[in-house]
Amino acid sequence: MNRFLSVILSIFSLILLIPDFTPCAGAQEVKIVAHPDVPRYALSQDEIQQIFLGRNTQWDENKEKIHFITLEGGDVHEQFVRRFVGKTSSQYGNYWRKMVFTGKGRAPKSLKDPEDVVAYVANTRGAIGYVPSETDTKDVGIISVTPQ
Repeated sequence: MNRFLSVILSIFSLILLIPDFTPCAGAQEVKIVAHPDVPRYALSQDEIQQIFLGRNTQWDENKEKIHFITLEGGDVHEQFVRRFVGKTSSQYGNYWRKMVFTGKGRAPKSLKDPEDVVAYVANTRGAIGYVPSETDTKDVGIISVTPQ
């Protein structure tokens, strides 16, 4: 009986050591939104990363300037930059501070409320941003993410 209990405790201890890679219970899904005149409604994860790192500054199809906008912080911002940019929100902020300091870029415009992001995207040609999935997005297009 002691051996059985020892095995059970060992297994339980190992389970506790395994990191949890599942999303947090409070994590929200993210929707990527774009101005209705944006020429594409499907982008790869790499293309999204290049846009939000300021490396891709115009839409290929019509050469229109890309205006990307971010949320000021919170769970949705953290989830977006981790998934699509490959950084934590702290790393993303540091990246943009360095870009501004070295004169290589201008920090993206950030808004506090998802509704303000949708309004900005709807009223700015070439704009792209992200919001929680439950946000009303009837005035903008939704970008789908394609496999690499």
